[in-house]
Amino acid sequence: MKRLENILRARLINHKLLVPFVTAGYPDEARFRELLPALEQAGADAIEIGLPFSDPLADGPVIQRCSTAAIAQGMHTQRALELSAELSAKLGIPLLAMGYCNPLLSYGLERFLTEAEACGLLGLIVPDLPLGADPRAERLIAESPLARIQLVTPASGLARIARLARTAEGFIYLVSRLGVTGGRLGITSDLPETTATLRDNCSLPLLTGFGVSDPLSAAQAAAQSDGVIVGTALLERLEAEDAVQTAADFLATIREGLDRPQAASQESAG
Repeated sequence: MKRLENILRARLINHKLLVPFVTAGYPDEARFRELLPALEQAGADAIEIGLPFSDPLADGPVIQRCSTAAIAQGMHTQRALELSAELSAKLGIPLLAMGYCNPLLSYGLERFLTEAEACGLLGLIVPDLPLGADPRAERLIAESPLARIQLVTPASGLARIARLARTAEGFIYLVSRLGVTGGRLGITSDLPETTATLRDNCSLPLLTGFGVSDPLSAAQAAAQSDGVIVGTALLERLEAEDAVQTAADFLATIREGLDRPQAASQESAG
């Protein structure tokens, strides 16, 4: 069991998990340094740092725009790792990276994994590395201290879902609908069966992402899982004049939306 899973399990005892997604170096390095502590204060249980890439296939227009802006300001993989090291030393919650195969392979996967560990990163999401596509890359990640987070989508068959569950580490990223990030939450009719298959094959936390955009959608998503990942809606708040405070205030409302149903059920049970 890798360290990320232990930390999230411990936090899940008290409440549903909340993991914001941010783009490394966005809206700029100075405010990025302020942003992560503010998100922790607002109720984040971990933070997913996106490594800017020019062709992020799984991401919608908002995240694409943020990646483009970060790259234009000089952000790259090594600098993202340096920022992660600086911030992980100040935070009490885990950081994980989300990156695509092309920049990771260009950087050198072994080099990246070694440096990511030294920088305090505890997990890795690679959306365009399907299970079984590159056994060597998968072995390197499995042998590293970083947890490889697997994505389960509505297009995943039950047999594949079971296999993904058995190989996942840290937590499972439950994609609410087909398509790219952003847009509306999509709770498909087969989600209960998907969730049951995952529960039967692993005990990892299940976090729902894609389309979580307000307290109501967060609560709806978390009703089917152990928490949520919030990306596009958060990044949109970083376009405001008072970017860091606006984003932190927004995340606090998501935290409240996740906690309110749980508190209500505890009161009724008492």
